[in-house]
Amino acid sequence: MIFDSLRWLVSPGKPYRWHRRIVFVILKVVFACLAGYTLGQDRLSSAISFNFLVFPLLFGFCRAARIEFGFSGLLWRQLAAHIFICCIVLAAVGLPFAFSYELFGTDSANDVLGLAAALTCGCTVSILGGTPIYLTGALIASVRGLYGIALPIENVPRYMPLYGWTAALWALTSAFARYQKDQSALGLLGIVVCNSISIGHAYAGNRGKPWLSAAIALALAYLQVLWMRRGRRFPPALRDCKFVTLDYLRRAAASGQGIRRCQDLPAEAFGDAQKARYVISISHRWLDHYMCDLRSNEHPEGTRLSTMVSSLDQYFSTKGLWSGRGFWNRLERISMALTGGRDVVLFFDFMSLPQESRAPDGKICPRSKEEQELFDRCLPSMGALYSMLPVLVCEEVPQGINSYMDSGWCFAEVSTAWLGNQLKPFSCSSKAMTWFTRLSQHSDWMLSDLARGLEDELQRKHFFKEEDREEVRQIIRGFLVKSLLVAALKKRSVSELQQVLACPTLRTRGLLDQAIDAHLNSPLHLAVALNFPDGVRLL
Repeated sequence: MIFDSLRWLVSPGKPYRWHRRIVFVILKVVFACLAGYTLGQDRLSSAISFNFLVFPLLFGFCRAARIEFGFSGLLWRQLAAHIFICCIVLAAVGLPFAFSYELFGTDSANDVLGLAAALTCGCTVSILGGTPIYLTGALIASVRGLYGIALPIENVPRYMPLYGWTAALWALTSAFARYQKDQSALGLLGIVVCNSISIGHAYAGNRGKPWLSAAIALALAYLQVLWMRRGRRFPPALRDCKFVTLDYLRRAAASGQGIRRCQDLPAEAFGDAQKARYVISISHRWLDHYMCDLRSNEHPEGTRLSTMVSSLDQYFSTKGLWSGRGFWNRLERISMALTGGRDVVLFFDFMSLPQESRAPDGKICPRSKEEQELFDRCLPSMGALYSMLPVLVCEEVPQGINSYMDSGWCFAEVSTAWLGNQLKPFSCSSKAMTWFTRLSQHSDWMLSDLARGLEDELQRKHFFKEEDREEVRQIIRGFLVKSLLVAALKKRSVSELQQVLACPTLRTRGLLDQAIDAHLNSPLHLAVALNFPDGVRLL
């Protein structure tokens, strides 16, 4: 029975996954409290034993939570910027906090500096994330643990060495998690465990207020569970789509591999869209029906791959470090510029869904039965990705190929993105954005005006199969109606809402049940959140 329980705990499968995580959190808190309690009663060997039992539980937690470890995909310039910022944090609050008892010798000064260090590091992690800041935290914690033994300072709590070294090991573990979301989850859990050591020590009667520390630990543990549950959710039909990491695209461009179809990509090419910090949909014109991209003397690795990576590097490298307008926009651009390539994943249809291929002898290799079923299941809902996620429009094409805006399917994707307000921030300067801005200025955001403008433009587009034109027409009409529905709800306009609800497209395409954002909120959810009772009644 004991072995069955252990097997259930460390299994990474889906059933009862949240139960396992909570069990691991509780066990770690219990052992950390016992370590602090036995230390307070002068049983050093027992304290160390209990403390070491926490780390096997950490392994079990990481396995149950599917936390991946590895390189985060930082470029060397990004790494240098991280280290520079970490040095500033270390000099400003880290070292004064690490030597607070030696410099000031009072608990109040230590508490103030500790709060300042926690707030500064927390804000830095939320903006930057990444390995360096956690390594900085490990250095600070190691110093506190070391001088607690090496220096004869009376006011240093006896649990400080154990506390400091536990925090250092936990920070090191967090530093090498692949996604910032997992780094933050492990960091929160580390704070809970370290705080539990001080709870046990205080309960032993040596110093401190155990109930205050216990309340803080309980709040942080609950926050950690909520953070782990927080993540993107996609419609069921799209859960089998794969997302390519920016880190892999950079390496493919540098090695000259070029773009390859989904079935030919290694597992390391894909990332977890639920955990990644940024998820972007790519709208592009296929340059070849079976290869998607074309190589040239100017772009030997492929025109599409080269231009796409170059566009993304304008945001996710140090090139975009000082871009943006206004304080909050600049802060967001700094955060983007210092994000590792593993934390940016992309939906690129040729690499995200199974595709056909052409053998060197010219023979066409169709999708297998399973691949075709997956493709057919995802295709009808694929447009939702362009209305739920920010879209990067790749308009570049070689000479001799029709432009991006001439393609009917490209027009459908960019129309969907514009109607869902997803062309910002990555496609603000595109020609497509300019065209849609001009269209909205000449129309009064009314259904008839917009539908007429989009319909006229659609008639001039090119399709590989002419029968696709009607399908695109229905797709654009559907997302147009859905965007007008969202606009009416946000304005709390009963008359506009009634006008939109009278459109038969809403019911024939099931748009009332579709998600309107990345959180899978439906129009009814939005009406409830906006406290719009008339809208709730009409929906």
